[in-house]
Amino acid sequence: MKLDAEFGRPRPKHSIADRCQRLRSRVLTEFRVSRLDLTASVRYARTMKHRKNPAAVALGRKGGKAIAERGPEYFRQLQAKRKNRKGGRPPKEKADT
Repeated sequence: MKLDAEFGRPRPKHSIADRCQRLRSRVLTEFRVSRLDLTASVRYARTMKHRKNPAAVALGRKGGKAIAERGPEYFRQLQAKRKNRKGGRPPKEKADT
């Protein structure tokens, strides 16, 4: 278990916002890049949280429409091909020994 260098006790799992707040309180310039990265990630997380229509929902709608256009007959034909042709790897030949 890792120890927190600042407090000397087991490090709790902090959220991004908690870490960002800790770095904001520091005056040291060496934490500037980390602080900027964390601030950007917090802002991005907030915008994603409040987003009305995520991209996955939009893609899911398109996928459902494509399947509906093909219709049930298309899938019956696919199933018939699977039963009759038995695609895939050919069976192993038995060695005569």
